Amino acid sequence: MKEQPVNEVPVEEKESTDIALRGLDDFDTTYTPKESKKTIMTQSIDTKQDQLVSDKPSKPHLDAKLREEEQGGPGGSPPENGHDDLLDQKSSTARLIRATIALIVFAGAQILDVLNLTGLMFSEQPISQQYNISLDEASWVVSAYSLTLGSMIILGGRLGDFLGYRLIFMVGMSIMGLCSLVLAIVQNAYVLFVFRAIQGVGAAFTIPTSFALTAHTFEGKARELALALIGTAAAMGGIVGILVGGAFTETSIGYRGLMYLSFGLACFFTIAVYFVTKETQTDPVKAKQLDYPGAVILVCGTLLVIFGFTSAPGRWRSARVIAPIVIGGLLLLFFIYYEYRISYQKLKIQPLIPGYVWKFPNLTIVFFLGPLNFANLYVTLFALSNQLIVLRGETPLSTAVKFIPYGVGFAVACVIGGALFSVIPPKILLTVGPLLDIAGSAINAQVDQEIYWQYIFVSNILLSFGTGLFMSTFINTVVSSAPLDHQGIVSGVCMTGGQLGTAITLAISTSEIGDGFTRSNYQNAYYTLCAYAGLAVILTLIFIKPSAKKSPPSETADHTSIDLETKTPTTEASV
Repeated sequence: MKEQPVNEVPVEEKESTDIALRGLDDFDTTYTPKESKKTIMTQSIDTKQDQLVSDKPSKPHLDAKLREEEQGGPGGSPPENGHDDLLDQKSSTARLIRATIALIVFAGAQILDVLNLTGLMFSEQPISQQYNISLDEASWVVSAYSLTLGSMIILGGRLGDFLGYRLIFMVGMSIMGLCSLVLAIVQNAYVLFVFRAIQGVGAAFTIPTSFALTAHTFEGKARELALALIGTAAAMGGIVGILVGGAFTETSIGYRGLMYLSFGLACFFTIAVYFVTKETQTDPVKAKQLDYPGAVILVCGTLLVIFGFTSAPGRWRSARVIAPIVIGGLLLLFFIYYEYRISYQKLKIQPLIPGYVWKFPNLTIVFFLGPLNFANLYVTLFALSNQLIVLRGETPLSTAVKFIPYGVGFAVACVIGGALFSVIPPKILLTVGPLLDIAGSAINAQVDQEIYWQYIFVSNILLSFGTGLFMSTFINTVVSSAPLDHQGIVSGVCMTGGQLGTAITLAISTSEIGDGFTRSNYQNAYYTLCAYAGLAVILTLIFIKPSAKKSPPSETADHTSIDLETKTPTTEASV
């Protein structure tokens, strides 16, 4: 057989031979693999060539030039691996930018939702004077929004589970934006109240979907910190609302300025979320099977309960208070029976709140812990701001400025709580928060109306860290134990509990404060907050369990529902 010339050795064989030779260093030298004659001959030729090259005198300038070309210098092409690394780096930078914008959008949406509530707390008096209506009627500018906000959150979360979180978020934010524009230009008080109620529906749709989109956008430690920031942003909206609302109250444009601001932000969030997030799993078929009659029962029951407690201050014995609370409570009880005995077992439609959801670790207890801790935030904002305005005669703007330390401490506590969530057991964080709330409320109860730095400032710092640690931990505690395709309903349940609790505790505190002209009235409210926080500590120590590892995200939207044929939850095996 004619011998193959050296310069005709196939490239593939040469490369594989080189790889084999380099790999021999990793094996025992006593082991000699069987090789073909052609391979042995090629290795022998390569060895001789290497020896000849090594015998030649070294030329540094040529060696440098060769190295320069190999590294993609002026005379050479960049290596393929370097090009891939550059593309990967650009891709990573783009993902980081999108994730950052997404986090700003989700947190901003949470702030905007609550800002639109607390921002108009100082506008009731100007609205009363402008439209020549009573102060009681003017209070509907706040009540109408809070009613629909608290009653539609669960429905918004469940629609997101089936139709896609991004779609429902964009629908809700669009509703908020359009209503804000109408509210900024309308000149009729009752039209104002109607559109405030519709605006609350839009806000309700964005709250659970913000949490769900956050869980889908981030992973691992970044997800925990992002959820902590989103949860805290919802509470930060209350503080920002007082600051911004108080500032606009001092201007000629009044509350309309806040509505114009809301319109602009809503437009930005709606457009931005489309470009920085991807749509999540959808299942329109399951959406058609959703328990819409049950949704109507739930919304009506929640509306009546919130309405009753909102109207309660000063009228606890009136039919206007008792009837809505009783009827709403009965409707909620009927909703529970209807969901699990009629719609699920007989009508074969998807329950609004599947029964197995309550088996997710810590969901039930967090549902009750939320109201107790939300109270320490919103009741403090309401009581302390009224105390400064009524007893000390301060303006809304100067009052709002005094809450800046609260906001700063809140933000710091948010970062700390998010960073410590996977390091320190949630039970500890959820216990430390209410303990700080007790200390802060106790100081407020002893406050001297003429001293700020010794009492109010210190209490603000304690309360801000207490509520901040809780807010950054409680939603993570549940979300970390729920599948990704259940984030809408889980966060919706948690936030609905918080909204219901806020309405109830505010009603109780408002009745305790009364006309607000005596110091003892405010003391009663602060002592009640101490009791709420103490109860939260006891419940946390007894019932909070270690967070379970999150189930992996499902591949299809079938996992977001109950199998109507077997009547079993499709995710129960993975939870």
